[in-house]
Amino acid sequence: MLHEEEVLSDLQSSLYIARCVELGKEAGIHYLVMQLLGDNLSELRRTTPTKRFSLRTVSQLGMQMVESIREMHENGYVHRDIKPSNFCIGLPTATADDGDGPGDGDAP
Repeated sequence: MLHEEEVLSDLQSSLYIARCVELGKEAGIHYLVMQLLGDNLSELRRTTPTKRFSLRTVSQLGMQMVESIREMHENGYVHRDIKPSNFCIGLPTATADDGDGPGDGDAP
């Protein structure tokens, strides 16, 4: 978790990264409180009547997702777990996971 704290701290000026509200350690357990965001893209897609996004929506979301990844790369970080469930709706779309952990699909 210490690496995730460092990544979030370095990227707090980005429009595309979830805000860190508080971090600390209590009774030997590290914790991280992040801003509340909307649904992730996997959840949002599942709730649409057709289970799909329109071409216009895909285009708009895709451009924001690419921009968020570009900003991470420009700051020296590589997201190693890019998937729809790691992008949450906000203003604009924000990355909720720094991708530093091992890829485990969409499992909780």
